[in-house]
Amino acid sequence: MKYCKISEFTTVVTGGTPSTAKTEFWDGDIPWVNSGALNDGDIIKPSRYITKLGLESSSTKMMPSDTVLIALTGTTTGQAAYLRISACANQSVTGILPSEKHFPRYLYHYLRTRKDKIQADAFGGAQPHINQQYVKDLIIPLPPLSEQKRISEILDKADSIRKKRAETLALPDKLIRSTFIEMFGDPRTNPKKWKIKKISDLITRIESGKSLASPNESTENCFRVLKVSAVTWGKYDPSESKPLPANYNPPNERHIVQVGDFLFTRANTSELVGAVTIVRETPLKILLPDKIWRICWNELVTPEFACYLLRTPEVRRLMSDDASGSSGSMKNISQQKLLNISVYLPDIEYQNEFSSFVLKCESLQKELESSSLEAEILFKSLQTQFFQ
Repeated sequence: MKYCKISEFTTVVTGGTPSTAKTEFWDGDIPWVNSGALNDGDIIKPSRYITKLGLESSSTKMMPSDTVLIALTGTTTGQAAYLRISACANQSVTGILPSEKHFPRYLYHYLRTRKDKIQADAFGGAQPHINQQYVKDLIIPLPPLSEQKRISEILDKADSIRKKRAETLALPDKLIRSTFIEMFGDPRTNPKKWKIKKISDLITRIESGKSLASPNESTENCFRVLKVSAVTWGKYDPSESKPLPANYNPPNERHIVQVGDFLFTRANTSELVGAVTIVRETPLKILLPDKIWRICWNELVTPEFACYLLRTPEVRRLMSDDASGSSGSMKNISQQKLLNISVYLPDIEYQNEFSSFVLKCESLQKELESSSLEAEILFKSLQTQFFQ
């Protein structure tokens, strides 16, 4: 196998941005891509459109479909993408044009495996970046074109399976949310005329833990305390935790996360404050912080109903409106504000029916996660086989 610099087998160009102060440069019919679009992998639609005058008046350049793109700066530095359309791009994007000496899809797959290395090579203080010359000097293993095509086709198939499996992971939750609205109606309009209760009528108690500074050095303490991110995305993630000082012991068992706990984040951004989840399984010796509450519901409500009720846009809006804090980066809702929120309360037999449905969907979710993990492992294994 031969190894070549990218500049030895194809042309590399970098984009540009027409002046945003010139309205005549924008909203034309020429596709234009910014660096954020590279996160999509395959680019099938532009970020914006520019005019012919905008193209001619800036340093941006038209690139044909099958161009491989690399982000030069920012959080996407080193991210590779594949252009499925003819387009130009901004100055944070370099395009590796197609040629007769390489199979572009092969180059795309190879560069996707090099992102970490490229980011490690990035230079500059405030905003590390790479430049066009760096991309030109990247050394690429180039087997015969027929082999490049074969590798690309195998990886495309494996990647397609991986993406489809990942997409299916969202289906159970979407089904639960739609079933919730079908069974109970929109909380904002309450079309089924359920009785209205304050959350304070549905809770026996709210418990919280304690947040301590993580040690600067390694610790032998087997206890860890959750970070807010363990609940933020609606699924309990105990790996989002931090170590505790070696001599710390929780004052009582209520500080320890237990199976069945209903967790609520009292502090987060305005969009995410009030995130909730139910703990189905957890490692031992994981502790509650002060920013995550354990809510104990009474016999009038099932945890599954409460979980999806608090996730509805209407209740989330109420919690966000009630959250205090001058900073947009972190808001806080007090217990009193939460307890004063009014919600509808369906009959318990309907809630039990919904809870049973949620548990069945969660069982399906676990099966899908296992299948998705297998597809991910297969794809990574093939990448390693071909490129490492």
